[in-house]
Amino acid sequence: MSLEPSDNDSAALVASVLAAVDSILDLEHSIWESLNVPQPALEDVVVPSLVDACVACGQPFVLVLDDLHLVSESRCWHSATQRREHCSRPSTCRRDRRTPRSPPPSHPG
Repeated sequence: MSLEPSDNDSAALVASVLAAVDSILDLEHSIWESLNVPQPALEDVVVPSLVDACVACGQPFVLVLDDLHLVSESRCWHSATQRREHCSRPSTCRRDRRTPRSPPPSHPG
């Protein structure tokens, strides 16, 4: 999926990822509802539910995030990297070695 500047918001980024994988994972409606609050519980509810749905899917797939350089907000990076903590089968949750472990430096202006 190609990221947009608007995805530099943690809730928007997670919503974009959910939309990208919904046809593969057949996500429960409750995951979407949990995003429709002023401060979504991304780390406690949404991301763990997404990881569980990925594991339950039973078929391998790859999600490529193009234009990741557009994402600099720290909560976005935390939401994206915490998925391994919630994965019951760590071998199914992998990150490409080329993906930076921390957010890129902020550029003024």
